[in-house]
Amino acid sequence: MATYKKGINGPFSGKVGSVIGYVRNGKACMRALPQHNYHYAKGGEEYTQWNVTKYRFITAYRLCCKAKQFINIGYRGAQGMTALNAATRQLMKEALTPEGEVIWENWKPAKGPLPACTCLWRKEGHFVKASWDPSLHNEGWRPTDEALLLVVSKTLHEAIAQCCTSTRATGCISAIVPQSWPQEDLAVYLAFKNASHCSDATLAKPEI
Repeated sequence: MATYKKGINGPFSGKVGSVIGYVRNGKACMRALPQHNYHYAKGGEEYTQWNVTKYRFITAYRLCCKAKQFINIGYRGAQGMTALNAATRQLMKEALTPEGEVIWENWKPAKGPLPACTCLWRKEGHFVKASWDPSLHNEGWRPTDEALLLVVSKTLHEAIAQCCTSTRATGCISAIVPQSWPQEDLAVYLAFKNASHCSDATLAKPEI
């Protein structure tokens, strides 16, 4: 913005060429017209790609926000960004189709160097119960590692986390979920943490 005392024929208002004249607080002012990307405005390929990217980001970010309690632990070692941003980036890069559909087996709501393990789960009324073999031992496995459980409604993109109420040695963990969430619509993730690290989250398999 620039101010001026008078033009050739006195102050002006409105658009003239590439500038706009107006009066602000009693002073005559002018500013340049805003830059306009006509290719985007006309719905070109870049405009379409921008909309797709924006939609994918919103989808990923909203889902990660719903799982924030789990993600804040699962990505606490993220470098140069927040846990939420790191999880959103992983989801967009590795587990989201161009149409915005989540590939649930590729999503990692927790990432880290601790050993992960496979587990089974079942839904009983309001409870989702996940279990694993506590006798399995891998390098870096500690019986005191705390369990993290995440239950996601794939249709609603809602999530419920149950964190640090069980250990590897216990062999099971459960979370309360709405009874209206059908079993076939759920994605269940399990991870483990200790004082400084976390494991990758694994997608649990439903009991048959």
